[in-house]
Amino acid sequence: MRILIFTLAVSCLTAAGAQAQIQSGFQLGAGIASNGQETKENIGGTLQKLGTAKTGAALNLYGGYDQVFGEHWLVGIEAGALTGSLKSSKVFGATTYTDKTNSEFDLSVRGGYVAGKNLLLFARLGTAVTEIQRTPGDIGVPPPSTRSKTFTAPLVGLGAEYAFGRWSLRGELDSFGKTTGTSPNNYQLSKGRLLIGLAYRF
Repeated sequence: MRILIFTLAVSCLTAAGAQAQIQSGFQLGAGIASNGQETKENIGGTLQKLGTAKTGAALNLYGGYDQVFGEHWLVGIEAGALTGSLKSSKVFGATTYTDKTNSEFDLSVRGGYVAGKNLLLFARLGTAVTEIQRTPGDIGVPPPSTRSKTFTAPLVGLGAEYAFGRWSLRGELDSFGKTTGTSPNNYQLSKGRLLIGLAYRF
C-alpha cells in the first residue's frame, strides 16, 4: 500500500511539474500597475516641464500568443490595455495648465529565454497609444478650452514570468514616450509603469 501511495504521489508531482513549464500557446491575464508620467511643453523657445504625476494602482489587461523554440527560446505577440488616467500640471502666470492622459493600449512582440523550464526572462518592443487632453488648449488661451490629441510612441519593457500549473505570474517594467512637433510647437511625453499580473495559459 505504501509503495502504491508513493507511486501515485510521484506521478502527481511529475504531472504538476510538466504542466508548470513555459509552453507554446495563448494566454490571458490581468493585474495591477503603478505608472507615472512627465510632460514638457515648448514655452519661450525651450521645453519646460509641466509636472509629473503618478497613480497608486490601475487595472492592466493583456493577452497574446507565445511560441517556444527548442527548450530555451520564446517569441510571442501581445496586446494590452491599461485603465485609468493621469494628470500633470503647472502654473504659468495666472493660468494653470493641465495635461491629462487617459487609458493606454499597446501592441508588441516579445522574446525571451526560458531558464529552468518554468522561469521566463523577456523583453518587449512595440507601440503604445494614449489620448492627451490639454487644458487650456494652448498657451495663452484661457480655460476652459481643451485640446485633445492621440499620442503614439515606441514601447520597451523588461520582465520575468514564473509558471505554475497553467498559471503564470509576471513582473514587468515598461516605458514609452517621445517628442513631437518642431519648435516652437514641440511637446514631450514620457511614461513609465511597473506591472504585476497573473495569466492563464491554454
